Amino acid sequence: MLSEKDQHFIRTLHQATSTRRVVWHQSSTVDRYATTFLSKYDVALEKQGDGSRLRMTDHLERELLSVGSTEYVGIGELFETVRRALYNVDAAIDEIIQQIKHPCYEPALPARSRAAQATLVTARGLHRVQAV
Repeated sequence: MLSEKDQHFIRTLHQATSTRRVVWHQSSTVDRYATTFLSKYDVALEKQGDGSRLRMTDHLERELLSVGSTEYVGIGELFETVRRALYNVDAAIDEIIQQIKHPCYEPALPARSRAAQATLVTARGLHRVQAV
């Protein structure tokens, strides 16, 4: 059972993350983010199947709190806030919208397709390679 203090902690963490008062770092594992408080408490968020989990440990790596998004919906919201902040999702969306609205906008091949096209052109021995 999640206590009121646990819920308050998660809400406070979410609010502080939204205002960039808490700095998260991506770990070496995909979809796992972490931050540290007072040099002795680690808080990690990670993707688990269709949900996510928050885990808080102390400096001895003892688990102090573990809450999944199925237990408290705020965990999923926090995970998404952290992910969007770390990957600068809003800035990327703004850049794309700005490009689309530009009067000289022309659709381009996806980056992976451009790289594959350049590789194929080179493999065929053609001397004309388009700039990517």
